[in-house]
Amino acid sequence: MDTISEQEQMRWHWGIGLMSGTSMDGLDMALCRFRKQPAHWEYELIHSTCIKYEDLWVERLKSAAQLSGLELMRLHSAYGKWCGQQVKEFIGKSADDYTPEFIASHGHTIFHEPDQGLSFQLGHPAMIAAETGLTTIGDFRSLDIALGGEGAPLVPIGDALLFGQYSACLNLGGIANISYKDQLGERSGQDVCPCNLLLNSLANRFGMEYDIDGKLASEGKYSAKLLNDLQEHNILLLQRGSSLDKDQVLQAFIPVIDAAIASEHISIQDVMATVTEFIAGSIMETVLNIKKDGQATVLISGGGALNTYLVQQIVRQLEGRTIQIPAPDIINYKEAIIFAFLGLLRLSGTDNTLASVTGAARNSIGGAVYRF
Repeated sequence: MDTISEQEQMRWHWGIGLMSGTSMDGLDMALCRFRKQPAHWEYELIHSTCIKYEDLWVERLKSAAQLSGLELMRLHSAYGKWCGQQVKEFIGKSADDYTPEFIASHGHTIFHEPDQGLSFQLGHPAMIAAETGLTTIGDFRSLDIALGGEGAPLVPIGDALLFGQYSACLNLGGIANISYKDQLGERSGQDVCPCNLLLNSLANRFGMEYDIDGKLASEGKYSAKLLNDLQEHNILLLQRGSSLDKDQVLQAFIPVIDAAIASEHISIQDVMATVTEFIAGSIMETVLNIKKDGQATVLISGGGALNTYLVQQIVRQLEGRTIQIPAPDIINYKEAIIFAFLGLLRLSGTDNTLASVTGAARNSIGGAVYRF
């Protein structure tokens, strides 16, 4: 049987969510529990951690798109096994009076080409299930894409059911994305613009993993010409679809940035200040389109929420709208929490992908289940 009965939904369900984002900082793991109430869902984050990728795994993930089909499938299995080993160790360290019922794994996105009918997330869920002895759900995007959707973003249904008290939920990850209730009362969502993908790429030129507190960006001045170029490229990319792909973003924006450095003779700090202004401005325009009355309450999560300078610029652009920065564990693990929730919805036989967000023909119950 593939679903959880309505009566069963009323009790606490324990699950682990796995998330590996475009920033490639590590594997996020969140042990959560969820309970269905008559009008909403409750959740608690019990334990969480991020397993930082060693250099070897960073290189493997970076080069995965260039592998042959056979080599990619080998890596798919190897990464799944590695994820399962990390989860098994995580469960051992966070042992309590519980037994996780399932694992829901986003995987690490290698290809995302919904217009070609595909999206591939590395990390075979069957290997995770075999390593941990737990039912594992993965491949959350494929059904939506088969139904004509973008396969992304997937998080908005979790925003609606777990964080519905906010007008909008903004995630500052490798790519900034936002979800909100539209004027018709439906949940909507979209990618807004590149975020940490660009900022971290620039910080790498200083030998830094990322710009701590946005210090480098705060030392620069933004270039009006580069800002305009970034905005134009972002509009062109989003016209092709509501979701942005990592490789697509880097191929589009890095040459523009390098050209500005060469022709305008501006510093990396100036470029980082410009990219920060671009991110904040893109978010401002999106939020203004959501709530024109100035009453929007925006929850900010993701690694960029720890970038003090970036958040300051977003607050400045949003002109007094209420910004909520949650506790650090929610900032860092909100997406992993929601993927655990998506796994529970899959097992419950409940829609976990919204056509109003992805553009698919209908809502769907996405995810391949490997029962153990």
